Amino acid sequence: MKIKPLKTEEEYKEALREIDGLFDAAPNTDEGDKLEVLAILVEDYEKKYHNIPLPDPIDALEYYLESHGLPQNALVPFIGTRSRVSEILNRKRRLTLDMIQSLERGTGIPANILIKPYELAGGTKFIDDYIVKTSGAASGVYFIAGNRESMNLSPESENGTVEYKFPNPASGRKTYRNTQPVDGQYLQ
Repeated sequence: MKIKPLKTEEEYKEALREIDGLFDAAPNTDEGDKLEVLAILVEDYEKKYHNIPLPDPIDALEYYLESHGLPQNALVPFIGTRSRVSEILNRKRRLTLDMIQSLERGTGIPANILIKPYELAGGTKFIDDYIVKTSGAASGVYFIAGNRESMNLSPESENGTVEYKFPNPASGRKTYRNTQPVDGQYLQ
């Protein structure tokens, strides 16, 4: 095979076949050098055309436990209590920044995997406890995340307080209030 940048799927497959034949080549030999160059070309092609997305944080934690033959409670030093570990792994609670930092140090799972948004058991994909209201009418309200279809937005103002109410399956209704504007926005 002539070594050149891989531009087609056929060239990619041919390079993989060549790598397979050179897999046991000794380093610092002609075959070893060819293997190294082909591996770089294949890696570049895969980044461009076969990009594999990062795994879900919970899947990454479960894989870590399984691949190391560890029980769930092995995550207690990084997450907190056994019940908190169970809540995280059962997707009932999100990982906090402190948990993510501790897990990265303790397990070696990169933070860029652990910070990815993931679905909770209830179906909410992002943090649903924070809202942002820009100055102006109700049309200026938007959610950082959450399930818009399930929210009944009804802003009210009491004594300079901005309120938003929307259904919560657990308690029936949540009200968010804020009187502290930050950079012209109300955060709660």
